[in-house]
Amino acid sequence: RKPTLPSLRSAISAGQQCLVYSSVSAINNCLTNLAAEEKNDSYCGMIINSIDAQAECYKNAAEATGNGGICAKIPASKFAEKNDCYYNTALSEKNPDYCQQVGDSKKYVECFAAIAEDLENIGICGYPEKKLISSYSRYSPSDLCVKEFVFSTEETINCGRISNAEMKGACYDLNATFPYTFRAE
Repeated sequence: RKPTLPSLRSAISAGQQCLVYSSVSAINNCLTNLAAEEKNDSYCGMIINSIDAQAECYKNAAEATGNGGICAKIPASKFAEKNDCYYNTALSEKNPDYCQQVGDSKKYVECFAAIAEDLENIGICGYPEKKLISSYSRYSPSDLCVKEFVFSTEETINCGRISNAEMKGACYDLNATFPYTFRAE
């Protein structure tokens, strides 16, 4: 959603209050806080000379508004911040569409599993579309999501949804030391 001229004028007027600060860092912090408080990412465009501060501003604005589309404004060079933005917004809004944008393989699967658990809907584990390029790539994201769902809910009846035989066997044994789980021991 593009800002309208009146919303930009309003943001500029409100953003001028940040100019009372003497350091660039303080001005940027003020603009970041305004973006989150007023749920208006226009302030992020006013950030001075800092890709890091601008990325943080867009992340905070996206999380405050629940609009994962704002995450797209974070430069690709800020990979971790962009992933966190999509991940956090997906979880807070319980919207698996934002999970599709998460680039980190581990967080990608965790995102779907967490929403499936929150909504008590294992069907969400069927949503992942990406192929994983990591140590988990021999398993489908859907299988990994179901495994995470079962480990958190202890509903082993859902293990039958897993297509990989090795993972399915480990899924039924909740005490198994299966090396491909994302949960911390």
